Amino acid sequence: VSTYLPEGWSNAAPADEAKITIEHLITMTSGLDPRTLRKVTEPGRVFAYNTAAYQKTRPLLEKAAGEDINTITREWLFGPVGVSELTRWAVRPKAEKDPTGDLPWGLSMTARDMARFGLVSQHRGLWAKKQLVNRSWYDEAWASSKAERDYGYLWWLMGRRNIAGAPEDWVAALGAMDQKIYVVPSLDIVVTRQGLAAKEESLNTSNFDVALFKAIVAARA
Repeated sequence: VSTYLPEGWSNAAPADEAKITIEHLITMTSGLDPRTLRKVTEPGRVFAYNTAAYQKTRPLLEKAAGEDINTITREWLFGPVGVSELTRWAVRPKAEKDPTGDLPWGLSMTARDMARFGLVSQHRGLWAKKQLVNRSWYDEAWASSKAERDYGYLWWLMGRRNIAGAPEDWVAALGAMDQKIYVVPSLDIVVTRQGLAAKEESLNTSNFDVALFKAIVAARA
């Protein structure tokens, strides 16, 4: 990470900060405290859902690509799969600064645009006979990280949880306020969810996940 971001992108000591890799950020194993961004453990050892640390991937990508995040995603993925111009990265409304003083960004999408992202993922990067994302990326992104069985590269691996009858390849992008994209390649299913958060809403998972799967199983019976 420190190859692209200047010293002080976290609140860890420079020597500790320099050990944190991009893979640590996207597997939520940075070793940083989510509330302070200070070191609490060595990177790669412990899974801790950490939005503030993950947020550093945006300026990192912009530095590496030499383009802003909206241009990157529009040129590389959203444009080719037909995601509408309504979908944009921006500072979250009424957002508070993170422990380093940066404002958090979010991606605002329609349910249909979320579904397009789900569909290109379901087909492992293939869209209209064009390979937009290397298939091997999904082999890595949908594999359990060393520190957490049901989490890969920013994807939750729902099939690795103890959910009766759940297919092994069920994965999900689970956002705040229960904004969700479910992908099940073996069942040829992509489901998106928006609206009010479910009863047990959190930063990612909720009771809606299991409720939806049970409904899908019942509908296919």
